[in-house]
Amino acid sequence: MSALGPVVAGVLGTRKFVYDVWGDTVNVASRLETAARPGTILVSEEVASALGVAFELHAVGQVDLKGKGAVAAHRLLGRRSPIPRR
Repeated sequence: MSALGPVVAGVLGTRKFVYDVWGDTVNVASRLETAARPGTILVSEEVASALGVAFELHAVGQVDLKGKGAVAAHRLLGRRSPIPRR
């Protein structure tokens, strides 16, 4: 289970087209979105690591996700300000 990884996307239909995305990555991201407080963004430990130092994150601990169990989550606070060069 990971909120960072492969997905499958495609167009469905012959008369009315619908674009959709599938995969465990999408499911975990959707459940993190549901678990987040309004106006906030939760990301998994894997996504937090991938964002590195470019973004400010706050660890919120384990979040219980439906059908997934406990997942370490971080609240995305925003992009870090670049350090001014001298």
